[in-house]
Amino acid sequence: MAESNQQELELVNQAISLLESALPQIVTGSQHTEAIEQILQVCGIFKELEFDENLKSLGVTLKILSSGQSQILGTVTYQAFILDILELLTKIVDNNETQGLPESTEATKLQTIGEFLIRLAGRATNRYKLNVHFEPDYEAKGIRAFMVLKELNECVRFLNVNPDISINQSANLDSGLEIDVLSQENPDELYKIAGSILEVKNVQIFTETKPQFVTMLDPPFSPGSFDSKMNEFLNK
Repeated sequence: MAESNQQELELVNQAISLLESALPQIVTGSQHTEAIEQILQVCGIFKELEFDENLKSLGVTLKILSSGQSQILGTVTYQAFILDILELLTKIVDNNETQGLPESTEATKLQTIGEFLIRLAGRATNRYKLNVHFEPDYEAKGIRAFMVLKELNECVRFLNVNPDISINQSANLDSGLEIDVLSQENPDELYKIAGSILEVKNVQIFTETKPQFVTMLDPPFSPGSFDSKMNEFLNK
């Protein structure tokens, strides 16, 4: 039994070394691929640890988050999760000197956090700018602008609308409506939604080229935010 515990302790120390090497690279963004490979090695180590069966589940969750398809890599949230795991492993080693390897750890708590982060990663959004132009001879452009925003409201979070018709419903829309949003939808779908409104002449849509690690949470907006104000206006 003592030999088994010693082998597992060596694995824990190996996982600590890998995370200590990977974390600075993730924070700085340098050699990111190598860092992820080291973290995936930690996931494999967790499968071999027997003293707490919850570590195996945590390893699977960490592997999902660290896959190349995950949209949360490089975020502060992901970095914090790695740091929490590192602190857990360090605590296990420190306590082993007096109490031996524990039968249970805080792995279950971290597993819950990890599962939340997986859902969070699936909600990562893109940032778009839409320029919506109306038929020049149509006089009630404000009504159509409202309808465009109302239809988009189902699948976007508004960052800015210019002119802001929630403040001035008689705003001049001869030059069109500029809308900055966050959305999980692809640009073709947003183009289709905005362009389906009667008297819309054309729609231009631009995708933010810089990587965005913004997420859509529940509730979908913060009280007092622009999106909160726009949502209230559109649902009066």
